[in-house]
Amino acid sequence: MKIRGYATLKDVAKKAGVSLATASRALNNRGDVDQTTRKKVLEAAKALSYTPNPLARGLLSGTTKTIGILVTTIQNPFYAAVVSGIEKVLAAEGYTIILCNSHEDPEAEREAIRVLLARRVDGLIIAPVQSKPDGLELLFKSNVPFVFVARYMPGVDTDYVVCDDEAVGRLATEHLIDRGHRRILFMNSRGNSSAELRQRGYEQSLAAHGISPEPSLIRTVYYHTQAEEAISAALDEGLDPTAVFCFCDEMAVGVLRVLAARGIRVPEEIAVISCDNLAFSAVLHPPLTTVDIPEFEMGVEAARILLNKIKRRKKKTTQVVFTPKLVERAST
Repeated sequence: MKIRGYATLKDVAKKAGVSLATASRALNNRGDVDQTTRKKVLEAAKALSYTPNPLARGLLSGTTKTIGILVTTIQNPFYAAVVSGIEKVLAAEGYTIILCNSHEDPEAEREAIRVLLARRVDGLIIAPVQSKPDGLELLFKSNVPFVFVARYMPGVDTDYVVCDDEAVGRLATEHLIDRGHRRILFMNSRGNSSAELRQRGYEQSLAAHGISPEPSLIRTVYYHTQAEEAISAALDEGLDPTAVFCFCDEMAVGVLRVLAARGIRVPEEIAVISCDNLAFSAVLHPPLTTVDIPEFEMGVEAARILLNKIKRRKKKTTQVVFTPKLVERAST
């Protein structure tokens, strides 16, 4: 028999000379199939390289054993670690994942959610681009369990696992102020919850020390690759910051590259601090002071919460907030 594409259960049944129902029972190791018939079905399945279709099974069982994961981009080592933590937990429970990237684009986020729901995933874990639910009506109206990870929607009663981003902003800013810095350039991300809360922490620390926040010292970088342009523009405008607080370690790499190219010494002339504590931050020149965020552990916890929702269908929300830690190195 010549099979085009994937072999189906119907193909297996035909090759074994049994009914579709008998083939299904044999492959699922049901006790009401005699050994001779089971052997014929298994040999047919092997000859055809047959593998069960989880979507077809899902139509019968109501589950697909798949989880949709939506992050900004897997190219970011931060989200690679989050997904690694998620996958570790899900794989142990027999789940597979479908991974999508939003690239910080609200429309791409909405489309990815539509596609994942159409694939009948059993649940979703999302690092949302948006900080309000208005643009994600499809998600909130669906009956599919979901958990936000790394980011969330303040004021909305949903399950989430995050780090205390307001504390992240305070930790980084306080560290710089303690070292005598008052003109601190904040290189922030776009308007997601983490960006909003880290900026709030930054401004709170400045105010606590009698330092008035200057709008010109807050720069929004939509992608980390724009960090070099942003720091170059700030320096060319003569802002003369004595320190730079970067939203993430990837931004800090671009900042350090520009400062080195201009012959500006770190930390003697400008100090640099960032967030995430990714593996490479310790081997930069100079090693980067950063705020540690337990991304792998957040992924693990998000997966556990989602599985609990899928298995128990509990309506009560679970909200986990990790505490950040300052990791001091030579860049400050």
